Amino acid sequence: MQNVYGAPLIGWRKTSDGARAHINPRGYACVWGVVRKMVAGEMVDLYEQPVIFENVGSVVACFRDDRVALVQSYRMVGERLLEGADYVRRLDDEKRWGEAIGHLGVYKWELPRGIPPTDTTPEDVIIGAAKLEALEEAGLKIEDAKVVGRINANPTFFAHPQYVVSGKIVARTQSRPEALEIIGKTSLFTPVHVREMVNRGELDDGLTLAALGICGYQY
Repeated sequence: MQNVYGAPLIGWRKTSDGARAHINPRGYACVWGVVRKMVAGEMVDLYEQPVIFENVGSVVACFRDDRVALVQSYRMVGERLLEGADYVRRLDDEKRWGEAIGHLGVYKWELPRGIPPTDTTPEDVIIGAAKLEALEEAGLKIEDAKVVGRINANPTFFAHPQYVVSGKIVARTQSRPEALEIIGKTSLFTPVHVREMVNRGELDDGLTLAALGICGYQY
């Protein structure tokens, strides 16, 4: 089955070694692993969980004076359907997973980000990927780009961190997102505007907020 661009609608496949896992050739894998703990001098199994692997990539903080560029990206996120601490159990008991998935999907403000089309990891590859993502997603040409830190979105499930790149905006042009990306508008925000968006819940992307902190951006 293919999408309108001729790419596989379901891009995940089994791993080559037959592990309990799925891999997406675009640079992602979801592998089931077992968490272990030392008890009385012996390693014992505790529970299994999914672990997500990604190709190396970057989150790009593009600045013009005191303003930072954010782009609207369409993400499969949304508010919870039900209140209460037993959210997941109730979704399962009430057979509402289809409704829960169908409820997701909204444009979210975030920093440009992505993974480069390569499996190498030198810093110049990260910088190159950052410049490419800034241009494609946000229509921004940046200079003085440098790696300023690393972020792991959620160490509970993500195996590796991604790099944070900071750069100075020198020109704006038309964005050229990839066919499989759904990108909205790009805007520059002052620290006051960023704080207002955070307070209203309009800016809640963890990678973006952490990257701004690593860059020393006060809002």
